[in-house]
Amino acid sequence: MPRLTLLLVDGFVEDEVVVTIDGREVARRKPVTTMLLTGSAGSIRVDAPSGKFTVGVSVPSRLPLPEAALETRADATLLADLSEGGIRLIEGTGREGVL
Repeated sequence: MPRLTLLLVDGFVEDEVVVTIDGREVARRKPVTTMLLTGSAGSIRVDAPSGKFTVGVSVPSRLPLPEAALETRADATLLADLSEGGIRLIEGTGREGVL
């Protein structure tokens, strides 16, 4: 089965992170905190459908931040960043998804 890896990077401080694929919750993690030395808050790997799908990431602990969404393909790696006051999803190709 295809996999999606979400790398959590800058800006997380004891946050809850919810990951959806095509609107269905596939992962929930808390507390998530960025380690200042590495710039990483960990990673989330989930099974993904074949073909194109939409990945959503929200941080309910920081409401009213909107969810970020990006359409991608299976076996993708995305970066999730909170460092600029919102959620950014960045695909390996450099494409971004911000809502």
